[in-house]
Amino acid sequence: MTSYKIQKDDKVKKLGKKSLKVEGLLMNPKLKNHNTFVDVKEIIIVNPNLKEKVLIMQFHIAFRRLLRLIMSLSEEDATDGDIKLAFNEVEKMKRVLKEKYEHQIDMEEYHRMWKKACLLESDLKQIVIQKTKEEQLYFRQMMEQNVEEERGRGR
Repeated sequence: MTSYKIQKDDKVKKLGKKSLKVEGLLMNPKLKNHNTFVDVKEIIIVNPNLKEKVLIMQFHIAFRRLLRLIMSLSEEDATDGDIKLAFNEVEKMKRVLKEKYEHQIDMEEYHRMWKKACLLESDLKQIVIQKTKEEQLYFRQMMEQNVEEERGRGR
């Protein structure tokens, strides 16, 4: 992180760079209002309680987004690409939980989040099983129709 220090030597004012190393949660804010006079490119959250709350909020936002995606897959006719995308997103969520969240939040909250991610994964697996059964049923019906048509032609 780079910070700036204003030095005042008699009549000359200098703006010098000074490098600082601060431990904390690094975030890149996505400001909706760009009419501010200060351009913020990154924020470092140092307070452990605030850091934990921000991480939990980020997880819940991602969880709700994935839950909506999975619910849309179960309601409508989902393609294999959509299901693979959802599986990739769940795997990404679990990887981020393991790498980023495990050491920065309370273990009880971490386990709760991990269980939610595993539930999303099991829901996706159930959707795949249901879709496979529907495809097998459709294939059997088509085969039976073909067999009946062949029997009807022979008579």
